[in-house]
Amino acid sequence: MERTQCVICGHGTLSTLVSYPNFPANALATNQPPEADILINFTIAACEQCGCAQLRHLVDPSVLYTDEYTVVGFSPSWKTHHDVFAKFVKTNLSTPRILEIGGNAGALMARLPDVEYSVLDMFRHKDMPSSVTFVQGNCESFDYTGHPAVVLSHVYEHLYRPREFVAALKAGGVQDVFLAIPNFEAELNDSQIHVLNTQHTYYCDLEQIRYLFALRGYAMNAYHSHEDRAVPTHMIHFKYVGCPAIPLPVIQVADKIVSLHGNYAETIKDAKDDVFVSPAGMIGQMLWYCAKARGKLIRGFIDNSADKHGKRLYGTGCISYLPSSVTALSEVFVCPCKYASEITLALSAYTAIHIHGDPNAR
Repeated sequence: MERTQCVICGHGTLSTLVSYPNFPANALATNQPPEADILINFTIAACEQCGCAQLRHLVDPSVLYTDEYTVVGFSPSWKTHHDVFAKFVKTNLSTPRILEIGGNAGALMARLPDVEYSVLDMFRHKDMPSSVTFVQGNCESFDYTGHPAVVLSHVYEHLYRPREFVAALKAGGVQDVFLAIPNFEAELNDSQIHVLNTQHTYYCDLEQIRYLFALRGYAMNAYHSHEDRAVPTHMIHFKYVGCPAIPLPVIQVADKIVSLHGNYAETIKDAKDDVFVSPAGMIGQMLWYCAKARGKLIRGFIDNSADKHGKRLYGTGCISYLPSSVTALSEVFVCPCKYASEITLALSAYTAIHIHGDPNAR
């Protein structure tokens, strides 16, 4: 599946910024054998008209968002995020009925007990209450007729065709749309390598989102900036008012993305063979890929998440372990990420041998 037009403006020329052949299509902790993994050409391109950075090649969503994807745990930061977003929705909601897209794990619905709740997702979570109406399907081809309010918590950035999605909302008569979406600008300025990944398929910060919704007559009715180190988030309420379109925003992120990926690939050069990498997930997976390209061997991953322990990181042959699994002689490469200093401090109880990709964490 390949993008041939910009997801924001529809322009037909996309210029490649960075490309990773044979890259893992997912970053799950899995018990499946390595031969079940799917590899893709992970390529980030930029629109020559509006500058939006986006993935050129896309993974079939029925493969990417399997039922294994719904096995999730929520950190304290995410729990706070859900509390804040639920309050934001409740404050601005003008109907007793909600259709949540991608709310399979039930984090938001549990915080809105007085709402008539429906969920649209590709797979039903085993713990979803029977009282919740579940619709299995793809949100980009769904008929929204009869659903006055739609909620997406960290789903909009996963869409493959956001222009068509907003058009479908209008065609179905949706009046209110609530979004919680990463603050892409903040994440890019913080040098987060996973700002675009196989799931976050395009750079969609606040002005790009406002532009797409205004094309179909939706105006931003309420806004909250969730200032959280782990999950910086835009929380937006759009209301259909038949407003006119707004000018196409032009963004300049291409150079930052090229520089970020180039710097990240260089961080592994100081590591010896047979090191552990911390953390796992998308961040560690990218480091593993860069190490492999340099002919370096990664021994395994060290991660604090119990959901990952004893499982293989998708696309790699490496298992994730408890921090206590390392010994005094173990060398651990701490990936450049926003929690590098905290990870290093936690590992100090087990080993004093660290190599850091982030000079600020040394």
